[in-house]
Amino acid sequence: MDRFPRSLVEFQDTYRDEDACIRYLVERRWPHGFVCPACGSVKAWQLNGRPVWECRECGRQTSLTAGTLMAKTKLALRVWFWAAYLMTTHSNGLSALQLANQLGLNYRTAWLLEAKLRRAMVNPERALLSGLVEIDQAEIPFRQKNSPIDVGGHEGMITVVGAVEVVDRKTGTTPRWRPDAYVDVSGDHNI
Repeated sequence: MDRFPRSLVEFQDTYRDEDACIRYLVERRWPHGFVCPACGSVKAWQLNGRPVWECRECGRQTSLTAGTLMAKTKLALRVWFWAAYLMTTHSNGLSALQLANQLGLNYRTAWLLEAKLRRAMVNPERALLSGLVEIDQAEIPFRQKNSPIDVGGHEGMITVVGAVEVVDRKTGTTPRWRPDAYVDVSGDHNI
């Protein structure tokens, strides 16, 4: 499949079982067929429906997920596919607790799965912010007492910081920073 499923029904039909997920990954990893990384042979068989191929020439076993975020996973590929689908289609984001409930996982597994998927969604070749960058912060009430994370800031509040690069929509360029052109309305004059 070359396009992303447009609906939940289409997703379910496309990735209906573990074999469908394996077929999808095989097409992406080995578009011209399996080639043994040890001896270069193209002759191999799949081991008992698992995502592992064994070379007929040298006997080396190669996992379909080796070198991916799914490497050495105990979770079914279908769970990974579902998690990716749910995370990318929820416009307001998806908490680990929601993912755990949706997929029948324990919280720790759902949290680790989300962390791996989020890390994989970051483009390593992204451009760093440059030119005129605006930064702001806000404090949001934090509902959980005895938090396992250090929320910093005030008791019961979590600090969120955001930064954006200012780009002129008409020209697509970054305006030059001029100290006289900006007014500090926060009351904090340490610009």
